[in-house]
Amino acid sequence: MTELKRTRDLMAAGMSRFEIAQAAREGTLQRVRRGVYASPSERTAEADHLLRVQATMPLLHPESVLSHVSAAVVHGLPVPWGELGTVHVTRPGNAHGRRDSGLFFHAGDLDGDEWVEVGDLRVTGLARTVADLARTMPYEWGVIVADNALHRGVLQRDALLEQIRRRPRLRGRSRARGVALFADELSESPCESLSRVQFDRLGIPKPVLQFEIRHGDRLIARTDFAWPDLGVVGEADGKAKYGELLKPGQTAADAVMAEKQREENIRAQGYRTVRWGWEEASHPDQLERRVRSALRPTVRRSA
Repeated sequence: MTELKRTRDLMAAGMSRFEIAQAAREGTLQRVRRGVYASPSERTAEADHLLRVQATMPLLHPESVLSHVSAAVVHGLPVPWGELGTVHVTRPGNAHGRRDSGLFFHAGDLDGDEWVEVGDLRVTGLARTVADLARTMPYEWGVIVADNALHRGVLQRDALLEQIRRRPRLRGRSRARGVALFADELSESPCESLSRVQFDRLGIPKPVLQFEIRHGDRLIARTDFAWPDLGVVGEADGKAKYGELLKPGQTAADAVMAEKQREENIRAQGYRTVRWGWEEASHPDQLERRVRSALRPTVRRSA
């Protein structure tokens, strides 16, 4: 765990307030929150968020429980990076939620089986965390989070539905139930989950997920999406770049050539491939043009 340094600790080590402020401006100290610093390092957005959590929790009421986006980070669930600047906690009470200096307080009841201890942190359990996010985040992000939890096998749909039923007075319950029913454990990445939401909204025919293309007993490829009756498979490339998929000793050029050969093998089995990334999945008009253009020629030939 990264060691946090409070202003008083730095001053005790001989730094003045001016020197502390100057070090933060120059980047030799990273300001985590007011009065709390860390040594600069290459950290992910999620790791930076956990630093904020580490700096914040000791200042809060002992009954406060990490929740929503913050609980999602602890549980390893995907969340929008733009939401990681705020620490979210839930504490008992009937008041409305409020934001205060990098903190969002959610008021609400938590039974003993709705939170867990992860290390020295009190965190909402997986079912409660996914339900909270499905209620409060945009629908597509609710699906992304639920898909991830189901795919990893750390949460079952029935447990999520039961959690949603358990808190009928919380706002967003209907949306959360829709998320739980639409979620699919076969979605393997946020880009695939977002694409499924867009297909449903756009009225694009529902694809088969994780479609296996075989020649006899030999597996040729497994694709993210497929419309087998139309001879089209789809690949959502937002989950990784070639460099992140390299095998030991493999170069990026090797990976590109391997992917080209894979696509040739798919074509040899009578399927055409349509590809898109996070950018297209985030813009329904772009995704619709790309996918429908791939499906339309096959439809005309079979008419």
